[in-house]
Amino acid sequence: MLQVRCIALLLSSMALMIGCEYEEQFEIDRSAKSDGADLSEYSEYCDAESECTQAPQPTKNRCVFFLGFDGSGVYSPDTNTAVGTFYKMVPGPAAQGANGKRAGSVNADTTRAYIEGVPSLPFGSSAERVTRGLSAVCQHLEKRPEPCDIILMGYSRGSVIANHVAKALNEEGCTPSGKHRGTEIAFFGSFDPVINEMGFEWKNFSGVSQGWTTTVPGNVKRFQQVYKKQLSDPRWGLGAILKSSPHDDDNVESSCSSALDSGDHPDGEDWHHGEIGHYSLPQNIVQCSLAQHGIAVETPICSDCEDENGDGWGWDSDNERSCRISKHCN
Repeated sequence: MLQVRCIALLLSSMALMIGCEYEEQFEIDRSAKSDGADLSEYSEYCDAESECTQAPQPTKNRCVFFLGFDGSGVYSPDTNTAVGTFYKMVPGPAAQGANGKRAGSVNADTTRAYIEGVPSLPFGSSAERVTRGLSAVCQHLEKRPEPCDIILMGYSRGSVIANHVAKALNEEGCTPSGKHRGTEIAFFGSFDPVINEMGFEWKNFSGVSQGWTTTVPGNVKRFQQVYKKQLSDPRWGLGAILKSSPHDDDNVESSCSSALDSGDHPDGEDWHHGEIGHYSLPQNIVQCSLAQHGIAVETPICSDCEDENGDGWGWDSDNERSCRISKHCN
């Protein structure tokens, strides 16, 4: 397949400047895990380039439902990873859960859900995270009169789990009868996927175990992955445990990959797994790819107060996408 350069252009349209309108609503982590770059400088998020199998295919971007899966081990409770940062950028109500789990009940107006990582070996609850992720997407599909663009994002083993949610939706749907089977995933963003030590496999509605895979299913229409080019982690004892397992993206209509080497690193070193998940360049690459594909996380406000279903959502006929009913409407 012809390789084209997925070179990002600075976008002048505020409709595509992801998060600009809402940058005051979240704070960037300034811990030692960060490389110090200011992610609020959105004018520079399109400086990176990636190898693409297809030129980016824009979406109409009706609205966004974001579902993020974080990594395992020391990164599991860390919402300041790339995935956690994107989750906090998306405006609107978050899914409500219990016992500290932030992906449970999804309502019609829910715009985002976050599924925490698994804290330690063995990572046996990976299958449970697939179930919760699939449930969140299916609740969204059931409760929204016009479903939003579904964005999946994952870091480390969370990327493999996000991929499995897309696969389950593509092959199984939301019910044993196959309701919503094949639903489109508008965008899947992956940070340094790791497939080893995944734990118990997810079982479908027939009780058949489904093996873990990095092959992206065909219902994913737009895909961007960022991973360390040398694959093995450079830190002693972690080379194999945190070895990158890039996704096979042959089934995706528009797909871009960024393999980062020492020339891309702020200190001229080989990237390690934690840096892919926390440093600004990987986040900027994915943010750039979202913009290239015409996906903006902000939700437009309706120009009128017509709320046909009484759920707080309307329809922007000029741009053919959902919109949120203004709080000023009675």
